Amino acid sequence: MRLPLPGKEVHDTVMSYHRPSVAEARAQQPPPRESSVMMLLYLREANWHTLLIERPGNQGAHSGQLAFPGGRIESHETPLEAAFRETEEEVGISKHHIEVLGELSELYIPPSHFVVKPFVGLWLNQNPLRPNPDEVVRTLDVSLEYLFHPDSLQRYRVPITAGQATLVVPGFQIEDKILWGATAMMVQEFRYLLSQVFSAE
Repeated sequence: MRLPLPGKEVHDTVMSYHRPSVAEARAQQPPPRESSVMMLLYLREANWHTLLIERPGNQGAHSGQLAFPGGRIESHETPLEAAFRETEEEVGISKHHIEVLGELSELYIPPSHFVVKPFVGLWLNQNPLRPNPDEVVRTLDVSLEYLFHPDSLQRYRVPITAGQATLVVPGFQIEDKILWGATAMMVQEFRYLLSQVFSAE
């Protein structure tokens, strides 16, 4: 995770509509809310996975979407402290069981007016998950082998604005849901970074 982060260059391969940069967003009034998420990596049955959660249907712009554990940064917290706290609150994984491997690029999400800071961590000592029913409908184990397959990224029609309109976007089919938007941008950047590592070997 020491490679230069490509950020918008790679994000735009998944979501290319015009949106302000993080710097432009932070210059707006009111400024965006700050948040962070944790992309957890872990071995299960000799294969690498990552953990996604499905958000409930009462969470505004991101209702019902798939995401990494995470949420708003409180005034007394660093982004990493918030990612640790939210991960424990949402799925019951303590920061003592996470080894941080690095970061991904910050990105701005216009519909919810959030700037998100993603972290990548190794989930150690895989204790049973304890999903918070107020924040998590279910958890999903997603194989990195599937996410990294060249054909896994396809275009799908997804509902927006509480199901009253739809949008055709690149995304990943995860069970009966489509992973798209900000979380798909993070996955795409992680795919890019790993491809750079493997191509350099």
